[in-house]
Amino acid sequence: MSSTTDDVDPKYTPFDNAVKGYQGLLSIARHDTLQQKAIEEIVRWREVIAAWKREAVEARDESRANYCLGLECLCMFFDAELNMWLLLKDRKPEEAWAKLVEAQNAIANVIRAHKIFSEWQIHVGRLLQIEEVVFPKPRFVSAGLRVRRQLCSICHEEYEDCPHLVGIPYWGEFCWRILSDFTPDHIAFVEKPANKRCRVTYAYLPEGKRNQMTWEIEPYTTEEIERIAKDPSPSEGRNYASSIMHVDDLKV
Repeated sequence: MSSTTDDVDPKYTPFDNAVKGYQGLLSIARHDTLQQKAIEEIVRWREVIAAWKREAVEARDESRANYCLGLECLCMFFDAELNMWLLLKDRKPEEAWAKLVEAQNAIANVIRAHKIFSEWQIHVGRLLQIEEVVFPKPRFVSAGLRVRRQLCSICHEEYEDCPHLVGIPYWGEFCWRILSDFTPDHIAFVEKPANKRCRVTYAYLPEGKRNQMTWEIEPYTTEEIERIAKDPSPSEGRNYASSIMHVDDLKV
């Protein structure tokens, strides 16, 4: 599967060839050493691609800059999925889940970066299948915020007053809203969260806390024991849950 077309500079061909090799490593059955070697190569490719993007911006070629943004996101995608498989083989499913979500976000950004990457849409469905087959279904949560001010990541002006749109690439960078003044309002259970890393991680039981990913019952920490002592123990029909919440750099 090619990341390039005939009108793309031939200097990108070595990366295109590397991508074909990385795709063959996207499996739990592939050898750890080969996957780790690919991850190390990807780190070096990201430096090369960053230089290509700078050249495109200096040449005032926005289309090429956005193409390079897509290549950067491809690197993030491969890095995340390869690490996901390595973490699963290392029996670290919670960290692997975070890498799965990272891979899903990265492939979505690949497709948004430039129309040339439309064929990568196939990986969106493939990653969703991995989520549904490999991992237990999480209980997602979403944070409600009262936002008083949000800035544009491109021009750093008030988002409502600027010409840029969230999720659209401009000169090799995506536009995001940066939340600069907000207060938490509530947390809600949702089926389709904006961020799949926001999930219930433990259910609190009398005998300990059950890890919602591994299903193991783990002992309470001293801090948790003290907190529970101030509140009645879980009783029939009642459950305590903790969750992981993420606000990535306050960007949405």
